[in-house]
Amino acid sequence: FNNSILVVGAPGSGKTRAVSRVVRQVQDEWNAPNPPTSAAAPSSTHAPGARVGIVRLSGVEFSDERAAFREIARQLCESLDLEYVKSASLGDNIDFLLQILKALAQAGKAAVFVLEEFDLFAH
Repeated sequence: FNNSILVVGAPGSGKTRAVSRVVRQVQDEWNAPNPPTSAAAPSSTHAPGARVGIVRLSGVEFSDERAAFREIARQLCESLDLEYVKSASLGDNIDFLLQILKALAQAGKAAVFVLEEFDLFAH
């Protein structure tokens, strides 16, 4: 099962604006203090942890893989209320990413990656 989306278009066509709007709606719905449960179930009285972690990367800022993986780890930790280890190595950050993606899937949670200027990541 693949739940990926690739948005491609000419510069200035509105890709960033459209994706930002969708990400904001996802955050509002899934990371709200009291997300909807069902019509029959009473609403929760406490704010659960975030259910969707958002990571935004630009190839202009993070064309180096070490910096990119460090930033992915930092943003995931920030959005999911996890402890970020600034001194982690590239290998540690890759291991963290693999572990957190598995844990998110098992917990019914998700991570959304928004990569701008993607072609710069490939150089």
